[in-house]
Amino acid sequence: IEKLYNYPVMNISYHEAEACAKFYNARLPTNDEWLWIATNRNKTCNPYGINMPNIYELISDLHNNDIVDYLSSESLLKINQLYGNVWEFTYSDSSKYVNCKGGDNKIPSFMMNNMLTLKTSKENRYFSIGFRLVY
Repeated sequence: IEKLYNYPVMNISYHEAEACAKFYNARLPTNDEWLWIATNRNKTCNPYGINMPNIYELISDLHNNDIVDYLSSESLLKINQLYGNVWEFTYSDSSKYVNCKGGDNKIPSFMMNNMLTLKTSKENRYFSIGFRLVY
């Protein structure tokens, strides 16, 4: 059951993610902060090194999310699942829309990149969207 605690939070709205961040005295990362982390402090093209691995597989089970400690997706900064698990909210000062980064498990791995963005309304709860906190 301990592994269940390490699954991503999903199907929440931006407002719920902000409320959680406020509860923990944290905040959501900005788009630039997310990119800085995903490029290992702007030193690589992606979290895993210079180039994306050449993995050309299509997802067949759309209900299977990997747990967050999946080691093959660990970045050089020791952060897990920046790509391909769930979309991640980034901070937005817009009253209506927010950008999400990272892509979810429905995006083929060969399409993952730092510029991949999902723009959605702050009330949306229908996609595999989660969040990270910045302290």
